[in-house]
Amino acid sequence: MLRVAVWLLFAQTAVLALLALVLWYFAIFRNPPNPSASYGVAGYVLVMAILLALVGTALARRRRWGRAPAIVFQLLQVMLGMTLVTSGQPVLGLPLMLPAIVGATLLFAPSTADALKGR
Repeated sequence: MLRVAVWLLFAQTAVLALLALVLWYFAIFRNPPNPSASYGVAGYVLVMAILLALVGTALARRRRWGRAPAIVFQLLQVMLGMTLVTSGQPVLGLPLMLPAIVGATLLFAPSTADALKGR
């Protein structure tokens, strides 16, 4: 279970990094109304991708401390997806929620806890 959770975290990292690049593209070439805010959002998404990559790497190396931030990230993603679904954007919310629910389930699994304890 831990291995699948780590791969899912790395997939989410790749999506965040791609999103950061797209946001930077729009900030540079699409002339947004508030360029500094656009750069800030793109930078924030990139920082989140870097942090998620660090957490995924920690879990791949079986570091127990990586589990809690990974679970927090998954739960925040579920909440964001639920907000989008309830505000009339299920096309955006459901693809955000489903991998997060799977990821949280994998991270809460007893076999994941056992793998991180070194059993």
